[in-house]
Amino acid sequence: MKRLELNALTIEGFRSFAGSATIEFGEPGGLRMLFGKNEVEPRLGGNGAGKSTMWDALCWCLFGFSARNLRASDLMNWSRKQNPHVIANLLINDAPFAVERFGSPNRLLLDGEPVEQDKLEREVLGISRARFMHSVLFGQMVRLFIDLSVPERGALLDEVLDLGLWLRASDAANARHRGMTAEMQTIEKALAFSRGKLEGLENEDTIRAREDAWTAEHDAVIEAAIKRVEEAELSLTSNKIVLQRTPLGEEPAADVLKLEQRRSKANTILQGLREKYAVTIADSKRLKAERDFLADHPDRCPTCSQPISEDFAAPRVHEYDERIVKIAMEQTSLFADAKLADGVIADLQTHLDNERRKQQEAHVAYARAEAAFKSQQHVVDLAVEAAEREASVTNPHTALRDSVRAQRSALQREIGAQRLKLGGIKEQLASLDYWRQGFKRVRLFQTKQSLDLLRLEVANAAQSLGLLGWTIDFATEVETKSGSMKQGVQIVVTSPQASGSWEVWSGGEGQRIRLAVAIGLASLIQRMAGVFYTFEIWDEPSAWLSPEGITDLLDCLAQRAQITGKTVWVVDHRALDVGMFSQVWQITKTNTGSSVQRIS
Repeated sequence: MKRLELNALTIEGFRSFAGSATIEFGEPGGLRMLFGKNEVEPRLGGNGAGKSTMWDALCWCLFGFSARNLRASDLMNWSRKQNPHVIANLLINDAPFAVERFGSPNRLLLDGEPVEQDKLEREVLGISRARFMHSVLFGQMVRLFIDLSVPERGALLDEVLDLGLWLRASDAANARHRGMTAEMQTIEKALAFSRGKLEGLENEDTIRAREDAWTAEHDAVIEAAIKRVEEAELSLTSNKIVLQRTPLGEEPAADVLKLEQRRSKANTILQGLREKYAVTIADSKRLKAERDFLADHPDRCPTCSQPISEDFAAPRVHEYDERIVKIAMEQTSLFADAKLADGVIADLQTHLDNERRKQQEAHVAYARAEAAFKSQQHVVDLAVEAAEREASVTNPHTALRDSVRAQRSALQREIGAQRLKLGGIKEQLASLDYWRQGFKRVRLFQTKQSLDLLRLEVANAAQSLGLLGWTIDFATEVETKSGSMKQGVQIVVTSPQASGSWEVWSGGEGQRIRLAVAIGLASLIQRMAGVFYTFEIWDEPSAWLSPEGITDLLDCLAQRAQITGKTVWVVDHRALDVGMFSQVWQITKTNTGSSVQRIS
């Protein structure tokens, strides 16, 4: 069981708490008194000092609402208009946790890290705000369990015991039953449809007769196609003989090759002659230029421009003249050779053109024979393709017969599967028929067990509160005058003298009954939630009680604190007997705000 202890509470900007106030509560245990002193408005006594505000701050910090369901905007400090800020330091199974909440905008932190409210309640606190308000903090002017309407009591008990689980299970069973009923109807319709399709399939013997007739007709068509192929192949053979007897005309003749080689060689020679001729022209121009320069400038070298003598220049000019004459003779010889080569090339080209013309004519003749052969080959191919196409056509009646057979087999399997599934659904429906009410019976059984525990807890508290010989009974279903069942939690109180609902009793008696039920329910809530809060706050519990009733109340709460080890706080504005308390605390309200201190 999870144990939660309130170690300290820091309040800032929360209603009458203006500055920051930290209250350290010390070790848990004992009956403690908390009263107030209002120095700002002395006529109010202990009212308005901030007694309830301190616990409102705790409730708001943990759950985001005060005990009276107020948000942060209604809880800020009135004088300084501060936004509220509260830190609750808890020990959970001896491990420290700090829950911190800021108002406007609302922020919730757990050990300094943002946390979702749902996660805080589920994983840390262990109870919801509703359970907290009926098992830990019994706030002033806040309705207790007995003050709720009959349906509201039932709803709270459902939350406390998590009885909604069984209702949800019953609803789920009902929804599953409806779904499976609809599924069964769907399968039944599908089964009827499958049977209808099976009965509507064509007879296979009728299809087989049409299949045989089509086969006989198709065989005749194939024979005609084969005959056309044979005729086309006969013509193709004739064309092939013609093609084989026609010269190919594609490979060059030996004479053509030789002529081309000789022409190529002659061209190479001619090109060499032309290149040599071009070289002699260039040399001739260069020598003439050098000879003329030397003749015009006999006193200077034409190459390096150095001074020379006339005796040296004259032989050089004569030498240039001889070389120029020699080059001119070489040019004449080259020109004649080139002209002769041109003539040879022209003759070779004429012979080559004649040979190529003959070759072209042979090629054309061969191409015609080849085209005729290919054309007839195409005719043969078309005839073969047509025959193959006819041969490949399948009997449509065979496919229909196979399809009908496959459909019949598939429908028979489908009908078998549908029958099997239908049987399974009917079995599940029979089980669901039981559990649709069975979950509600489980819920009722668990409720009755829990109410027996509550009855026992309340009886003990009632005795401690002076209700000797009284019984407080609970019922979750009550039959009305019309015969219908009224849902919720009914409470019937029986004293040694009379019996009736709790509202018929006097204020003091009714308050004792209220407190007895609240104490019993608080124990049940924490036991069912698996948590143990080491503190409990009763805000103004002495209303309508006589002095004897107050004594009984304090005795009851002191005994409760001793037995459970809890710190039981009594918040009251009355002058109670402080000798009954292990500690007395006071909240004092001044112009600077409320402050809390332990005074004994």
